[in-house]
Amino acid sequence: MARRSANSLLNSLKGKIWLATSALAFFICTFGLISYLLVSFFIADTFYAVFIPFLILSFTVMVFGWWLSNEVVSPIEKVSLLAKSLERSSLVSLPKTTGSTETDELLETLHRTSQQLQTIVGLMESVADGNLDVALTPLQNSDRLSSSFQKLLAKVSDSIHAKQNLEKLETAVRQITEDAARVRTGVLDGEISCDFPQTSEISETFNFLARRLKAITLQVRQDTAEAQNTALKAKKTIRVVIQTDETVIQEMNQAALVLKQKPNGVEMISEELSGSISTARDSIEKARKGRQTAHANVNAADSLRRQLQEAIKRTGRLGECSAEITKVAKAVENLAHRTNLIALNASIQAVENTDKSYGFSVLAEEVERLSARAENTNKEISSLNKSIAAEIVEVENSLKSTAQEAANLSKFAVETGNFLSELEKDVEQFLNLQSKLVAYSAEQSAENKQSLRAFSGSIAVREKAVENLKQSEMDVANLSRLLENLQTATGDFALAKTPQNEIAAENNFTDLSVDLESIVNFDI
Repeated sequence: MARRSANSLLNSLKGKIWLATSALAFFICTFGLISYLLVSFFIADTFYAVFIPFLILSFTVMVFGWWLSNEVVSPIEKVSLLAKSLERSSLVSLPKTTGSTETDELLETLHRTSQQLQTIVGLMESVADGNLDVALTPLQNSDRLSSSFQKLLAKVSDSIHAKQNLEKLETAVRQITEDAARVRTGVLDGEISCDFPQTSEISETFNFLARRLKAITLQVRQDTAEAQNTALKAKKTIRVVIQTDETVIQEMNQAALVLKQKPNGVEMISEELSGSISTARDSIEKARKGRQTAHANVNAADSLRRQLQEAIKRTGRLGECSAEITKVAKAVENLAHRTNLIALNASIQAVENTDKSYGFSVLAEEVERLSARAENTNKEISSLNKSIAAEIVEVENSLKSTAQEAANLSKFAVETGNFLSELEKDVEQFLNLQSKLVAYSAEQSAENKQSLRAFSGSIAVREKAVENLKQSEMDVANLSRLLENLQTATGDFALAKTPQNEIAAENNFTDLSVDLESIVNFDI
């Protein structure tokens, strides 16, 4: 804006007032003196000579005061009018001057202030329209007010971004809570989906724990199913062995009864020699069959012992699964601790940002509920782990007891075979001594009694083996019950049947099915 020199007295109100008052003082002095001299020349009265010039000068002063007030107020009125125009629009053109340097400076200051206000209003409208980047763009020729207001807008933009992030975080936490609720109902096939970066680690941790728990549960079910099948096959095998041993005992009792009924007299032996020889041959044949049966029982007992050892190994793997469940419980506990830290952080931010405290409070409550659910899940997993561990210990003890009984059975079967071999030798000696039977009748009677006692001992050993087999059958039944309880403990978790799971289970059962099939088809 063009301005005249500030040193000119005519360009300032101060200069104008000083010049006007100086001129007025000179005019009053000069005109008063002249008018007094003129009036006193025509009028001799002194009063009128003074009063008439006083009236003229008073009128002159009033006219001069009116003119001076107009000169002083005119620039101010122009500034006021231009200020009102600038309120409506900052694009109003300004005159070159208002008549004084003071008002010109005031007008220029008002123009700069109007431009600043228009810039600030434009920034506020841009931020209100959603253009948050304008708060970060440096302003050209910005003053202190504009810079401060731009910093304020930057804080407002940060608050808007924080609110948007808070809404996204609340949505992500709500989604995680809804997805995690399915795990409490036993559904382990779901995936927790979350696209928010701040909660992606929580969702990935939940998915990892769910997958691990699903794999452990599936492994426990497969191993318990295998163990149940093994127990069932072992029970059937023991039942067959018991029936076979009972049949052999009956035959041995009959043979012992036949030996007891042999006459002790030499005459009776000579007369019934042919019948005794036939009976002795039958006894040899039965002893051979009994020995073969004992050998078959030994093989069956060894096979049973191997199957029980395999079952013990599988029970050991169940123990490892129990250890995995303990690790899962620790991971859930760590997750609950980290969730509590998130809740504490949200609470601290809610205190620091009082304007957004409601959103942070809701977030803290949601995270605390999530932490409580994680702790409940940890308790459930720990309870399940204790139940599985107790069942595994009981199953392992039962399997060890059954393996020991199978070893005893094998030992008793070997002893029975040895006794039957000795009996066969004795009867063969009895047949070979036909020509010397009369001379050695007394000695032969003693040998027959000894053979009878050995035969009776073999019967007692066989009966003891049958009793052990029955006890083993009861242990196997108890094992089957324990495995059923273990499978019931994992029955609350719903697992979808997939081809991969079925193929894995089929591969795990292959070796066991071949061994059990050989036992079932064994011809005792």
